[in-house]
Amino acid sequence: MTIDTVELLDQLATAVRRDAAQRRRRNRVMLATAVVILVVGAGVGVAGTYDDWWTNNTPAVQAGQLGEAAQENESDGIDLDLSEKATVARTDDAALDAVATNGGKGYCLSLFLDGTKGMGTSCTTVADSEYMTRADDSHWIAYGRILDPGAAVLDLSGVGLGRVPLERGGFYLFDVPRDKWSTLDETHGDVAILDSAGATIRKACVYVGVAPGKEWSGGGNLGDPGGCDEPSPEDFQPELAKAHQVVSLTLTQPFGTFAAGDTMAVWQAPNHLGGVCTFEAPAGAQPTRMGGGQCAGPDEWKGGPPLRVGRETTLAGDHYENLLEGSVEPDAGVAKVAVVAGDGSTSDAAFGGNVFLAELPASPRAGKEPGPVPGGPYRVVAYDAAGKEVASAGIPAR
Repeated sequence: MTIDTVELLDQLATAVRRDAAQRRRRNRVMLATAVVILVVGAGVGVAGTYDDWWTNNTPAVQAGQLGEAAQENESDGIDLDLSEKATVARTDDAALDAVATNGGKGYCLSLFLDGTKGMGTSCTTVADSEYMTRADDSHWIAYGRILDPGAAVLDLSGVGLGRVPLERGGFYLFDVPRDKWSTLDETHGDVAILDSAGATIRKACVYVGVAPGKEWSGGGNLGDPGGCDEPSPEDFQPELAKAHQVVSLTLTQPFGTFAAGDTMAVWQAPNHLGGVCTFEAPAGAQPTRMGGGQCAGPDEWKGGPPLRVGRETTLAGDHYENLLEGSVEPDAGVAKVAVVAGDGSTSDAAFGGNVFLAELPASPRAGKEPGPVPGGPYRVVAYDAAGKEVASAGIPAR
C-alpha cells in the first residue's frame, strides 16, 4: 500500500494510515452516565433521504470555500455541483458543509469551527459510508456518513462513544469528549449501524483516531468487523538515521524551497512496518525530517506497471515551477531513463536506485491552476543496459 505523505507529512506532519479522503458531521454530545457517553442531537436522525439531501436544507455556511474546493478538485476528475450544497450537520461550535460530486454519486465535506475557521475539505467520487476526525489543540471532531438503507443510528458504544443519531442524508458530526481523549486515543473496536427501531442493520468497526496533542492528531476509519486495528501513525515514519541518498540533481532553476544551483536529492529509509519511505531533501546532509514523498509496503510493485511517472508543481508568482519525479520496478533491469519532448528531443533524467528526477520548463498560470508545460507533450522512456526500451509513460501535462 502506498501512502501519500506530501499533505499528511508536510501539512499535518504525519502519515496517517489509509486515507486521504473524507470527513463529516454530527449533533450534540451529552454525558449520560459515568460509564457510558451518549451522543444525542437536537434533531431526529432521518433515514432514506440519501439521493437528495440538499433541497430545502440549511444553506452552506461557507459557500465560497466550496467553490474553491470545486476548482482545486476539478483536475482530479471530481466534478462538484455547486447547486447541490447544504450545511448537513452542526454542533455548538462547528458546522459541516457538503456539496454533491459527479452527478450526486459522491460528495465533498468541509468542516468549519464557529462558522469560519476551516478544518479541512475532503472529496469522493462515490457514495460510501465513512468515519473521520479532525483535531487541533482544543477540538477533536468526528464526522462522516452512513449510507445503509434504513440506517438511523451509528452505535459507537463498542469504542466508548455511545449512539450517534444520523441526520438527513446519513451525515453525522460530534465532538469527542475532552475528558475521554486519553482513553480514546488510537483505540478501535466493533460498532453497529442501527435502524430507527434499534435493530442492527450490519456490524462494522471504527478506528477512533489520534487524540489532540500529538503531531499526527486526527484521522480515523470505518471498516469491516475486526478490521480496524490500525498501526500507530508513528509506525509509518521513516527511520531517518537509516536514510540513504539514492539520486541527486543540481537545479538550473528554482523549485519550491530550492534555489537555482542547489542540489536536491531523493532519499530512502525503512519504516517500522517493513516498508520503504522515499522522499526529497537537500543532498549531502543526513535528513532530519521527511519532506514530500511516499511510504510503500513490500508488495508495492505487485501487479503494477514497471514505470511510474509524476510531475510536482509549485506556485512561484505568475508561473508554476515543475519537476519530474518517478520510479521504476527494482527488478525491471532499467539502466537509464530519458525524457522525450514533444519535438522528439531527448535528455537524460538523473537516475539512481530505482528513482529518477528531471527539471521541466515552468508553466504559465491558468487561473488558479498550472497551464500546460511548454514543449510538451513529454514522455519518459526507460532503457536497459543494452539500450533496449523497457517501458514508457506520458508525463501529466497539467
